[in-house]
Amino acid sequence: MAIISASGLTPDGTSDYTLAPIVGRYPKSVHNLSITFSGIPAPIVSVAMGATNPEVTLQVPCEVTPASSVPVVVTVNGGASGTTNIPIYAVSPGIFQQVMSDGTSRAVAIRPDGTFADIGGTDSEDPDNPVRLNEVDRFYVTGLGVTTPVLTTDTVEDPNSYIFQVQSEVNASVSFAFSGSGVQVDNVTAHAAPGLIGVYEVDVKIPANAPTGNNIPISIVVTPPGGTAVTSPNATAPIAQ
Repeated sequence: MAIISASGLTPDGTSDYTLAPIVGRYPKSVHNLSITFSGIPAPIVSVAMGATNPEVTLQVPCEVTPASSVPVVVTVNGGASGTTNIPIYAVSPGIFQQVMSDGTSRAVAIRPDGTFADIGGTDSEDPDNPVRLNEVDRFYVTGLGVTTPVLTTDTVEDPNSYIFQVQSEVNASVSFAFSGSGVQVDNVTAHAAPGLIGVYEVDVKIPANAPTGNNIPISIVVTPPGGTAVTSPNATAPIAQ
């Protein structure tokens, strides 16, 4: 998943803004806006106003060959277009975040009982629910690269994958690091998230020696086959004993 931010992406104003469908494929064109990478149309997740310019969230097509300079063409209203060249890497990890009860964004983490991790708030329906030491938690990330079986653009993994144990496993080696603490969990389980496009699940057992607190920095370290390790930007997570 990626975000493009630029002026002129929505020539008709806020009426052009759009959200992703709840289910189904992402469109290749939204309000006469389309984007290609090396001539391959990119599925558009959403168009929204950013801090300064409109922002388009999209899936970089799986069929794009990693290279130091890949042409990206943005076309508006079927005519006006802009072109730039950007590097495309085999992996480029990023951790999804959500706004928690105190208004601070932290990593999306699911505990073993299926609840979302949160620091809790004053509302009784919004309890304190941090990640705990020694439990297996699930984090959602993007940019982990090629899987086996291979996924193509705008598709999800085999819906029978759990039954037949053919989940789209990430080919790269994936580790989970507690940044700044020296604690790292190597070779964690990572695979395509069922029913989600461009999203991966990383399941990790939180070690007993992990740091605790409401804002523990975490990162994902990904090493593609034959490549060098790439570390995601830090996110934070609430972790308790």
